[in-house]
Amino acid sequence: MKKTLLSFLLVMVSVSFTLVGCNSGNDNTNSEWKNEFKKAQKIDVVSPDSFDVIMSISEDAEIENFIESLKIDNWDLADIPSDANKGIIFKMYQEVGAAGDGGLEEVATMTTFKDTPHIEFSFKGFSFGFKVPEEVVDYLNSYSESGENS
Repeated sequence: MKKTLLSFLLVMVSVSFTLVGCNSGNDNTNSEWKNEFKKAQKIDVVSPDSFDVIMSISEDAEIENFIESLKIDNWDLADIPSDANKGIIFKMYQEVGAAGDGGLEEVATMTTFKDTPHIEFSFKGFSFGFKVPEEVVDYLNSYSESGENS
């Protein structure tokens, strides 16, 4: 059931990023979704305390590394603990309009939580909680106030 729900979520995200239909009958939904995610032109890393942008990721290679480090295939839908404190926030942007003349628009937000291996992924007014591998949380939380990723 979790795999079906996750596949459904991934299809929904794919649709939201491309703003067009998707191939719902394809067994490679996770792979397709990751490819759609890579279409993001910019990811802002935001401080949970000041909501200031710590850094921006915009190079294709950096975005690809970021997406691969998320290990999306290992995410499980889960409720976020009620006492969880928000950590680093990642805002994802994609070009809108024909030929990119509409500028960048925020299409999704991913929030980490301190001391728990959970993230919240929000897009188009929907939010989903996931339990993710510790190494993913460590990678995401390694973005520090200095704007560097260790």
